[in-house]
Amino acid sequence: MTRLLPIALLALAGCIAQPVSKPAAPAGAGGQIGSAQTDASNSDAATKAAEKERLEKLRANVDAAAGAPNIEAAPVAVNELTVAQGRLADVKPDANEVAAAAERRALVESGRADEARRNALAAAEAGKRDAAVIAELRATAAKLAAERDKLAADLITQAERNRVENQKAIDAALANARKAQDKQRNAMLHEQASKLTWIGIGCISAAISIAVLVGFFGSVMVLRRIGLYLLALAVVGFLFLGAAQIIAQPWFMWACAGVILVGCIWFGVWAWRHQKRGDLAQELQSRTAKVAAVAKTAVPVLDTAYEQANADVKAWLDANVFDRLSSMMNRDEKATVHEIRKDASQ
Repeated sequence: MTRLLPIALLALAGCIAQPVSKPAAPAGAGGQIGSAQTDASNSDAATKAAEKERLEKLRANVDAAAGAPNIEAAPVAVNELTVAQGRLADVKPDANEVAAAAERRALVESGRADEARRNALAAAEAGKRDAAVIAELRATAAKLAAERDKLAADLITQAERNRVENQKAIDAALANARKAQDKQRNAMLHEQASKLTWIGIGCISAAISIAVLVGFFGSVMVLRRIGLYLLALAVVGFLFLGAAQIIAQPWFMWACAGVILVGCIWFGVWAWRHQKRGDLAQELQSRTAKVAAVAKTAVPVLDTAYEQANADVKAWLDANVFDRLSSMMNRDEKATVHEIRKDASQ
């Protein structure tokens, strides 16, 4: 039954409730980031468009001033306008502002200087208002960009917090699974130890009971004849009791694995040595004879133990010993067992 333990533990692990993980980011986080990015981009584009429009109007004004009549009479103004045109070399003049500047020049040349002055002052006030609007657009763009960056930072922080909490939940679930596996394993080992104990007690009790009955109602010859079998049955009982004591130890499975490994290594070395000496077949025949002798002793003892056991022990022996042996034996091996039983009954 110990071979069923790993399977049972895996099945138990599959039944452990899985922790509910939190998402990497809150629901709708992608939409929020996208909306914030769109708002920030639109505001920034509006700001840049307003600044571009102002520069284009400014270039038209500078060009109009540089081309004014008699401008050569003001060398300082000529110099500064030349510098301004250089700084605005990559800016295309605004067509509407070029037309407005031409209109103001025409008013001056036609003797309507006061009207041209009023026109210029109105354009200057519009320019101031445009500057205020641009300042507001810059502030709005900066605010939206800050909100976008803060939202992204908050989402990153929340995602990291969720990751840490998810890892804690996973670690706790694994710890609970290990505890449940250990508990299940201990329960199975306790059950196995209990069954082995009852089998051992049954074998010893059967041996003593048979010996007492034969001693009272049989003869010494009969007692001598079955004495070896009764002793073997009692030894088997003590072995079961011993197994019940050590099977629950944590090192039991490792010890079994170690014994199997050592046995395989020993058999490999033994076979190699005898094969090298050329007496492998003879040695195997000798070993087979010894195994047969052990089988002649073990089969009757197991049959007697089965006959003397109660229903629960018989069911356990059927499921874990006899049914398994029957499925593993071929027809010749089963015939050999029947021959041993026949010889033992004579």
